[in-house]
Amino acid sequence: MPYTVSMVELPQTTNALLPIAVRFCERDPIAGAHALESLSEEQALEVLDSLTLGGLQKLLPMLAPSFISAAVSGGLASRAAPILERGGPGVCSSVLLSLPEAKRAGFLESLPEQLRTQMQELLTFPVSS
Repeated sequence: MPYTVSMVELPQTTNALLPIAVRFCERDPIAGAHALESLSEEQALEVLDSLTLGGLQKLLPMLAPSFISAAVSGGLASRAAPILERGGPGVCSSVLLSLPEAKRAGFLESLPEQLRTQMQELLTFPVSS
């Protein structure tokens, strides 16, 4: 049965609420993305880290580029890198393209070597090729 969400606010995530937040985000990626954006970056990364691969691939493109940029900047880059690695090259390259160039270089350095090489190749591949 379909459901309607007018305004959903996820509570502060705790271990007990994490499965509920994950299920919500996987069932409705658009509403889930809006709810995640109201959480702190740390809490949102906790939910993202718990999603299935399919849920992650559906949800990441729904998040605002500014939110992704804030989540992968600074001290949280080391937590975000494994999440993006699970999402695969397509998801990871989309996120990297949403970052300002200055932050992109720093985030690339936090990725595992194989993924970093793939991303550098994708980001420098000529569009006309």
